[in-house]
Amino acid sequence: MSWGSMMFFSIIAQIQTFLFCGLACGYAFGVYAYINLMRYEFIPEEFRQASGQQEVLTGVYIEQWDAAYQAAWAGDVREVVQQMPIVGWYFLVGFAVGAVVFVMIVNIATIYQLRRLAAGASKLVDDLGAEPLLTFSDAGHLDLVPKVVHDLAVRFNVPAPDLYILPEEEGINAFIAGRRKSESVLVVTHGLRHLNETQLRGVLAHEFAHLSSGDMVHNMRLLALELGVNSVRHTAEWMLRTGWNLLFGGSSNHRSAMRTIQWGCLLLLFGMMIWPMGLISSCAGAVAMAMNNRRRELRADRLAATVLGSSEPIAEALKRILGHNRSGRIAGAESRKLGHLMFSQASGGSGGLFGSHPAMGKRIRLVDRSWDGVPTYENNDAHAFDPSQLVDLDQVESALAAVDAAKVDLYRDPKALLVTIPSLLLYEPELRSLMKKLPDQSAAESTEMLWQCIGDVDATERFALTELAFSTALGTEDASVIGMLQTINGALPEDAWTAWFWTQVFVDAIVDDQVPARVTMNDCRGCTEELAEIFSLAVCFDSGSPSAVNMRELRFQRLWMATGLESVEFLPGDQICRELLVDAVETLSHLPKTKLKVLIKCLVDSFQSGDGVNVDQAAYLRYLAARWDVATPQAPVAMISHSAGPVRLSFTR
Repeated sequence: MSWGSMMFFSIIAQIQTFLFCGLACGYAFGVYAYINLMRYEFIPEEFRQASGQQEVLTGVYIEQWDAAYQAAWAGDVREVVQQMPIVGWYFLVGFAVGAVVFVMIVNIATIYQLRRLAAGASKLVDDLGAEPLLTFSDAGHLDLVPKVVHDLAVRFNVPAPDLYILPEEEGINAFIAGRRKSESVLVVTHGLRHLNETQLRGVLAHEFAHLSSGDMVHNMRLLALELGVNSVRHTAEWMLRTGWNLLFGGSSNHRSAMRTIQWGCLLLLFGMMIWPMGLISSCAGAVAMAMNNRRRELRADRLAATVLGSSEPIAEALKRILGHNRSGRIAGAESRKLGHLMFSQASGGSGGLFGSHPAMGKRIRLVDRSWDGVPTYENNDAHAFDPSQLVDLDQVESALAAVDAAKVDLYRDPKALLVTIPSLLLYEPELRSLMKKLPDQSAAESTEMLWQCIGDVDATERFALTELAFSTALGTEDASVIGMLQTINGALPEDAWTAWFWTQVFVDAIVDDQVPARVTMNDCRGCTEELAEIFSLAVCFDSGSPSAVNMRELRFQRLWMATGLESVEFLPGDQICRELLVDAVETLSHLPKTKLKVLIKCLVDSFQSGDGVNVDQAAYLRYLAARWDVATPQAPVAMISHSAGPVRLSFTR
């Protein structure tokens, strides 16, 4: 902003302050005079004797204004002056005094703010409580900022600004400030740690666009002018507070009590008259400044995209801010005053008449016309997950301590996977006939011999052996192993849930053709049916006794209450098929990973609150964790309780 432009905005602000505050003070003076004159009107004889006149135009009654009104309509100024009531003169004096005084207040406040900002951006960040980023102990993902800033300084051909952080601010925001390019500072919030490198580059490039185009200096002058205009409202608020304290704060002696009450009433009266006008003045100034600032924000988006050679960083940053639970919201009162300097609206909102920034959706569509309207609630790379994280080999070794070492070593052998995997997945007697459907029948005899060898191994130890075989199979590219797993997957009967869970876990880890699900939902309110299917199936993995079956619906409702969602009906296990479960799991995979971890934790707590986690429940957790790419609170093998008892799956009510 040039000094000429600032002078124009300043003159407009002073004119509206002159009019609004003049009217407010004029009415305040008039009301004050009206109150004083009322008591004389009730004792007219004494008033006339004191004044030496037979009739005085006080303005208390409407009829006393008729002659002045008629003279005004006739354009006779001299007659207006002669017929003007006392209250009218008080109004004119109040208008003149108030207009001049408050225009002076606006100018003094603006000059003070300009002088304050002239001290440099370092003084500004000190007032905000910002810390140097390079010495901040909990920078986390923000350690990329110096590298990105250095690269952008070269691209924009400007000096690299000093880096600061607002450690208490969790909204995603940033701003650049300073009197000149060589003395600028870049301030980021702690919330920027939620951005990946591409999004971070978009936010910082936008701020460098302000620096390169001169918007930074414009914004600093605009800030001084805005604070100056708001000084009228702040003065009125001071009058209201002081008047209230004088009126109701009490006095130390009776002599000063009446004087204190009079001053209190006077300040309250003037405060009540001036505050609405100050608010109107602030709002009018805010609208004009917001319109100017919104245009500059869009221009900075375009310039940043041009310099970067792509609009993707800007678009991705805006989508992530829109999907963040705190958006760009700034909590600190002093920091919020700098809202028009920031990358996104400091109130956390978007657009509007008073919005310092354009609507977030509008900004995104201007840089990404193919946007589908869905914010980025969470970055896919925010929770990098390795399937091997679900295998705690120490816990596996502990669970296999009583098993013959030779048997355990066999499940560590990658060359024996064609035998070890089906020996575990098809261990149940009713599943062993499926061995005939496998493409490699040469392994059938070896698998039958292995079944005899592990016949004395209990369910928990078999679970641990399965984990060990899974760890061995990770990374294998043996096509015969993959074909064997796909054959088993297609041949398993509908009620062989545990074997099917493990088959899915093996296939997902070995084939590894899953594309990370895009986060398109922020909560479960749009997928209650799918969540009910997952929870309903979970409570069916019990001992199968009549008492356990009767308690399933109660356990489901108890589990559902933890979600805080509206109540739904329990689905018996025989109404849930694999296709429904796969669709439900796929739908919920579009939730943020943090929410999926909470769902896994709810299931674990529900299982542990009963007889303990059994192997079928642990396999179910293993399947969900693998499909959602999240870790369980602890390794599934470590959660299995030896007191859980044998499991007999029964899906009847």
